Amino acid sequence: MKNLVRKLLRGAGYELLHRANDPVLTELRMLHDTLRLDSRNRLRWADSLSQPAAHACYRSLIEMHDIDLVVDVGANQGHFAQLIRRLGYQGEIVSFEPLRRYRERLSTLAAADKRWRVLSVALGREAAELELRVYQDDSFSSFHAINEVGKVRFGSLVAPTGVERVPVRKLDDLRKEIGLGSSRRVLLKTDTQGHDLAVLEGALATLAQTHAVITE
Repeated sequence: MKNLVRKLLRGAGYELLHRANDPVLTELRMLHDTLRLDSRNRLRWADSLSQPAAHACYRSLIEMHDIDLVVDVGANQGHFAQLIRRLGYQGEIVSFEPLRRYRERLSTLAAADKRWRVLSVALGREAAELELRVYQDDSFSSFHAINEVGKVRFGSLVAPTGVERVPVRKLDDLRKEIGLGSSRRVLLKTDTQGHDLAVLEGALATLAQTHAVITE
């Protein structure tokens, strides 16, 4: 009977799918439903299809290396921390995000999660105070100017909207503050729109006990 129903549905242009609770499979199903209705938007396809594979990789890294501390640099609105929670990670998270507009939201999210802390500073190769360029889509906010390729690809999304002066610290100088003892097993994620090398240069001691690095 099930095969007959499946055959009839396929003949009518539908596919019978088993519902899965796995977050990566759920994401794949949602992407399929969305992208098949937007088949000509190649930029959206390119940006979207790589995400489930990346998320499956994050979960594997966390499980394989028995990660117990995630350092989330460039937290924005907390997307990465929320993602790894959905993927099953239950250990500690320390997020860094200097942009003022996200402090209240991140504080609210972290207040509901006993193992998530947020520090309102940027990270870099040395302690300083720098100007953070803010764009129309503030996920592009950066210490660096958007190059011509970015302007062409993202258009109005990278129109400048202001500059915010923010404190910068070295991750290695904050090891004690974030509870980074010698036995910790760290995953370091950094998404700082062109400033990731500076973040890593300020984290050389931390990298010695880092089991996985995700850099965007």
